[in-house]
Amino acid sequence: MTIARYILPLLLACIAAPTADAQTSNPQQAADELRAAATGYALTTMATVQQSLDVRCGRMPGEAGPRAQAAYRTWLDRNTPALEGAIRHLQTMSQAVAEAQGGDAGRQFGEARIAEATMVALRSIATVFPDGTADDPTCARILHLATAGEMDLLRHPEFGVVLEQLGRAAD
Repeated sequence: MTIARYILPLLLACIAAPTADAQTSNPQQAADELRAAATGYALTTMATVQQSLDVRCGRMPGEAGPRAQAAYRTWLDRNTPALEGAIRHLQTMSQAVAEAQGGDAGRQFGEARIAEATMVALRSIATVFPDGTADDPTCARILHLATAGEMDLLRHPEFGVVLEQLGRAAD
């Protein structure tokens, strides 16, 4: 199998996430749905990059493992403002649910969103690393994509602007 076959699911999880197809004529509700979708995208991408670079490729022997872990830390540094904004937005959504339905409902809402993002990321990772083991060519390609900024959150054509705004609001 070619590397491209393994990398495609990773790119789909990180770059080509579904768009926020708001089904409302209410502008505020449409904006809320867009922020919620961008938050889900950010959480999924973070989990995907973390699992692929830091966990899977980070266990590679020799210099490959430490290089992958360093690339993950660099990716995380570049994407921290957007991630913090997304996390803060998830907390805001969870708080709104808690206020409307009670504290347990708010906590469950937040946990369910994180679980959804994690499951999408793990499905992508299972395709990229079908036997759970990293290999040099796949890790080299993922490392290249991460260091080139191809998996950066703000590169998403729809969610990048939203995540940038959420990141500024988190400051």
